[in-house]
Amino acid sequence: MDFIDFDTYDTGSNNDAAITSLPEPAPPLLLPINTNLTSKFKGLSLLRNSNADENAIKEDGQQTTVNNTTQTAEKYAKLSLKLFEEPVADTNLLSGLPASKSTLNDHFTTQNTARPDSILSTKLANVLNNYGTNESGLRDALSIIQQKSDLDLQGLIRSDMLGSIHRRSFRSDIESGLLKEHTAVLREFQPVVQKVESLGQKITKLNELNTAVNDNHAIDPTVLKKIEDLSTKKNLLVLKKSILQSFKKNFTLTQYEEHYLSNEDISIEYFQILHKCKTIHTNCSILLTLDNPVLGVKIMEKMSKFLDLSYQRISFFVSTQLELAMSDGTRYNSSKNPPQDLRLMKISFFYLANNLKYFDDITTKLVTSRSKTIVDDFMYQSNNADSFDNSRPIILSAHDPIRYIGDILAFVHSTIVNEIELISSLFQISQDSEEPEYERSEFEEHLIKMENLEDVNRSLKVTIERILGALSRPLKVRTEQIIRSEKRLDVLQKIFGLLDLYKVMFVKQLGKDSECSLLETLDSLKSLCTEKVFGVLKERLTIVEKMLATEEWALDDDSLLAPDWLREWLDESLLLFGDGSSSEEKPMALTDERFSDLCCLLIEKPSELYNKQAKTLKGDKVSSLIYRLNCLDLVTYKIVTISQLSETQEKVQTTIKELEETLTTEQFNLLLKDAGLDIHQQLIQLVFPLEQIQDDDDYFMYSSLIENKLFGKAKLLEIDTQLHEFLPTALVDIQQAVFKISSPSIANDVITGSSGKFLKLYEVFYKIVKMLYEDDPDTILNFTAYDVSTLLGVEDVYRRSPTITS
Repeated sequence: MDFIDFDTYDTGSNNDAAITSLPEPAPPLLLPINTNLTSKFKGLSLLRNSNADENAIKEDGQQTTVNNTTQTAEKYAKLSLKLFEEPVADTNLLSGLPASKSTLNDHFTTQNTARPDSILSTKLANVLNNYGTNESGLRDALSIIQQKSDLDLQGLIRSDMLGSIHRRSFRSDIESGLLKEHTAVLREFQPVVQKVESLGQKITKLNELNTAVNDNHAIDPTVLKKIEDLSTKKNLLVLKKSILQSFKKNFTLTQYEEHYLSNEDISIEYFQILHKCKTIHTNCSILLTLDNPVLGVKIMEKMSKFLDLSYQRISFFVSTQLELAMSDGTRYNSSKNPPQDLRLMKISFFYLANNLKYFDDITTKLVTSRSKTIVDDFMYQSNNADSFDNSRPIILSAHDPIRYIGDILAFVHSTIVNEIELISSLFQISQDSEEPEYERSEFEEHLIKMENLEDVNRSLKVTIERILGALSRPLKVRTEQIIRSEKRLDVLQKIFGLLDLYKVMFVKQLGKDSECSLLETLDSLKSLCTEKVFGVLKERLTIVEKMLATEEWALDDDSLLAPDWLREWLDESLLLFGDGSSSEEKPMALTDERFSDLCCLLIEKPSELYNKQAKTLKGDKVSSLIYRLNCLDLVTYKIVTISQLSETQEKVQTTIKELEETLTTEQFNLLLKDAGLDIHQQLIQLVFPLEQIQDDDDYFMYSSLIENKLFGKAKLLEIDTQLHEFLPTALVDIQQAVFKISSPSIANDVITGSSGKFLKLYEVFYKIVKMLYEDDPDTILNFTAYDVSTLLGVEDVYRRSPTITS
């Protein structure tokens, strides 16, 4: 921008002559620029102009050929007047800038007559004419000028010294900005340049080596051989060094590590060194496979000494920590042991599990201590009778056997849960810590993986089973004492249920494959309950049998109801099946064989007793049958709701049907005897069975009976007379005979069955008599089959039977 001399428009002179002699007006600015300049600058606000300005500039350019001064001045004046008349915006080269920043526009507006001289015209013309060859550079330069917010156009175009200073300062600012931009661009290429330079140095060295090799291609072969030998020896030495370093790292301990194992306190670092020592001892098996195993043996002996010393120190540490932690004798006291010690104890148990000698010593002490603690607590709870004890000992519920045994088993279950939690917290490294800030180290995470692989739970499980096994004997003694003294079957059944329930709960805590003696104790107590139930049943049956042998328990012929002892027996013994359960499970988990024995004791043995008692009745056979039916009906009533006794119920029902048929036959025979048809019935059956009669033609089979005296007219008239005396009261007599049957349905079946059989016989007898005396005008039998059915109250049977109604 320093293309105008500061003294060109010097107006600061004090010379009056200079002031009075005005310079000749300068011609318009001549810009011989290309015609397509506007289209190239249409994106810049600095050079925006209206079409009128462009035409005016072109006309001014055309007028530059005139050399006459007067004509030039005249045109210059016209052009100046034209600029005053036109709007300012039309001649503003910076119309695209904001109003507050259009300083150059204001300058053109106020000083339109102040035009630069030919020097400025020449320089601008040179710049703009060269625009075609440097288009992007000029655009960037104009853009930079346009972005200047502090652009002082008034100062930049001044012709004095200050204008020159402004222009020089403006140029310095532009150059500084450009340098910063270029520096930023070059800084991006700096890493690439550095890499290229580094690569160039290597390439240079390679070129030098290549040149040296090419120059010495004719070197002595012996020298080359020597070089190759030295190179081979060097490689061997490097290999030996790496092997020795690896061997030292993997098969030796440093002096610091040996000192730490021998003298320092137990810590995480201690176990890390111990783990390294154990790994070395294990890996020595590789050295033993060498031709000379002496080195491997020596290393193993040395590592074994360190391992034994470490296990001894760890054992002492664990013993001390356990004594301190369980000093109160009840449970692990975490307040006396910080979390760091607990973590160290877990890792200690993990490593001691590999040495049975020290591990067994520690676990034996732990088992002894914990066993004594839980047994003492159990004995205190089951023996202490202090009513002021806030812990509410178990002995307070000793008056209720079920509650007492339930409390004992609940105490044992809570003890199992507590012991598993305690021992797990000591043995398992993976057990979560109670400390919120607790974070496992990388070494502990590695041990957890090893713990899962080596199954430390086996040692944990064995220890827990040994501790809890101490409760087996006192639990068995207390529970067995209650079971042996109990004689109520329902209580024994509930005790068995408690034992079975808590065994499931114990197995859930200890595992299905647990060998804890507590589970064996529960199984033995369950077996004891079962044997006690069978013993009580047998004992009661023996007592009943002895009582029935005395005269005081003789049956009363007037009653024939089921005896009280049978009712009491069923009420008490059937409590084994619960409240009318619909479950198919056998009571007390009995096997099929044992369940059959139970059913025999419950149903068949009492059946033998009341059958034996029925034989002592002084009445007829009907009374004995009725008594047995009443007993069986009571048994059916008691067991009908018990699904487990469904097969037994079917057997009882079969026996009832047999007795019912026998009683029906006896009642039928009694009807025949009272009617005087007993001999006739046998004779008819002998000639042709009643069951085989199908139509009226079959009755001709009885034609030969006319020759028999029993079917003589006189004998038949006697029978008719006897029927007139018997039939009107026959129904009442039958009802009186079966009145003592307790079941109305059985009594009704007996009455209907016997009367129906008599009706069928009488109908056949009536038709035979009618056929034999068909030509006799006198009526021998006055009662028809329908009359007999009406008198016996079996009209329905008469209507339903096709044989009778035909």
